[in-house]
Order: sequence, then C-alpha cells, then structure tokens
Amino acid sequence: MPILDDLILGRFEPGESLLHRFDAPLKLILMPVLVICSFAVTRPAALTALSALALILAACSGYPWRTWWRGLLVFRWLFLFTLLLHLCFSPGRTLFGVAFLSFDGLLQGLRVIWQLSLAVVFSSLLTLTTSPARIARAFITLAAPLQKLRLPVARAGEFILLTLHFLPLLREELIVARTVGAGQPAGVAASVRRLRENLGPLLLRLVDRAEEMALALAQGHALPAIVDPAPKRSLSSWLNWTLFGAAMLVPVFLIGLRLWPTSA
Repeated sequence: MPILDDLILGRFEPGESLLHRFDAPLKLILMPVLVICSFAVTRPAALTALSALALILAACSGYPWRTWWRGLLVFRWLFLFTLLLHLCFSPGRTLFGVAFLSFDGLLQGLRVIWQLSLAVVFSSLLTLTTSPARIARAFITLAAPLQKLRLPVARAGEFILLTLHFLPLLREELIVARTVGAGQPAGVAASVRRLRENLGPLLLRLVDRAEEMALALAQGHALPAIVDPAPKRSLSSWLNWTLFGAAMLVPVFLIGLRLWPTSA
C-alpha cells in the first residue's frame, strides 16, 4: 500500500523551514483562501500565477520536489476519472471526429485537474508544516470573537484537534493491516478475502483508539498532539505580516479581476 507512504495531505512533519515558522493563524487564513481561489479562477493565466505561488511556497516548506510529485501521484486515479468524465460527457466540439469524445471536455478536464492539484498542494502546505495542536489553537484564536455570541469555539477547537490527530492513527492502523497481509497470496480474490477479514478488526481498533483520545481530552489529559513540536525559532511579527500580505496579493488580485465588470 505505497499510497500511505506517499500521501502528504493531512500529514504533519516537524521542521524548521520558513513555512514551519510562519504564524499559524495567518497560515490558517492564507491556505484556505488559496484553495478557494484555485477553484474560483478559470483562466490559464490566473492558474499559472497560482501555480507559481504554489511552487514558491513549496520551496519554502523545506520538502524535496520528489515528495510533492509523489504526493500528487497518489491522486492519479481521481485525476484520470475526472478527465474521462469530462472527455465523454461534456458538450462541445468533438475530438478526432468521434461523437462521444469532446475536445472542449478534454480542455475542461485538464483545467479541473490543474485546479485539484493546486488545492491539494495548498492544503498539504498547511497540514505538513503545522501540527494539529497549532491548527486547533489558531482556529480558537481566529474564532475568539464568536465567543461573545456564546458559540462553543473551544469545543469546536477540541473537535478539530481530535480529527487532525485521528488521521495519523488511521494511517498507522492501515500500515499495520498492510504488514499483516504481507507475504500472503496475491491476486484479486485473495485481496478481497484479506480485506473482508481485516476490515472488522481494523474498524474496532480505530473506534477504541478514538474513544481513548476523546476520554483523555474530556478528563483534561494531554493528547500526544498537544506535545507540540513547534519550531525552535519563530518569525518576527513584521515578517509574518509582510509574507502574509505578499502572498495574499495574488488571490486578491485574481479574484478582483474575476469580479471586475467587463466593459461592453
């Protein structure tokens, strides 16, 4: 199951890169805005500008390009299905004179794959460089004004922490299940049989571990994610805001161009 080794979305790796030291609340604002912008813009020039920003941020994360490439390859079947769906079912000009193949659908499918890739990269930049504990605290900080409306902001932060901490546990249990099935006969029938045999115990172990985490948090005990491997050095306040403003210029400019009324 190499997909578990290459999957970067939802995984955190400690480090001392520029993005690791970037302020977590500002990062929690920036990355979702970039994900939204990835789907809001459709022009190739705008997507190229976002891709350039994604490359710069990926370089600032400290991870080799091979990691990002393999992380995107994990979604290759999703990309292929998306492309085939648009190719066969989108109206427009035909491709190679074949009635059920759409040239416009091909272009639209490639654009959607481009947008999905950008969304995966921007989302992974947040989770790879920010621990679950820092994301939860950043959410509570940003949502603090909502406490005046008596909304359960702290409770929501605990829920986010549990969710983000559960993803590595799921990955660990799947790796254990893969190890147990190693050395057994190959083939589709054997794989289906192993899946049927291991699925029940896997779900039970996940439920037990999720219950342990919830009880520990309810009793005031620290989860392992609370032991925050924060970077040793943090960026200064002015540098955080400077980098945040520079990065936000791209989505603000692109969305502004999209919303700006065109002349007749």
